Amino acid sequence: PDTPTMAELGLPAMTTDVFFGLVAPPGTPAPVVNKLADAMKTVLAQAPLREALSATGNEPQSSTPAEFRALVDKEAARFQALIKAKGIQPQ
Repeated sequence: PDTPTMAELGLPAMTTDVFFGLVAPPGTPAPVVNKLADAMKTVLAQAPLREALSATGNEPQSSTPAEFRALVDKEAARFQALIKAKGIQPQ
């Protein structure tokens, strides 16, 4: 689509980081969430995966479920403010 860049929208200092994470349905028991988080931490610590991800320009890192939730909430708030400030409407 014909989507302007952040600089074209008048936000030259706007940066974005791409992040990936696992999510679970609301109400998932904490022990299940923690088990998934521990498994991801173990997988992300493996050298072959880290090397493969790094080769594609990614910087693999793990976090706790609370840290990931805080990151998602922070990014959502940041983009909500941007959308509101710029009067961006869904197309």
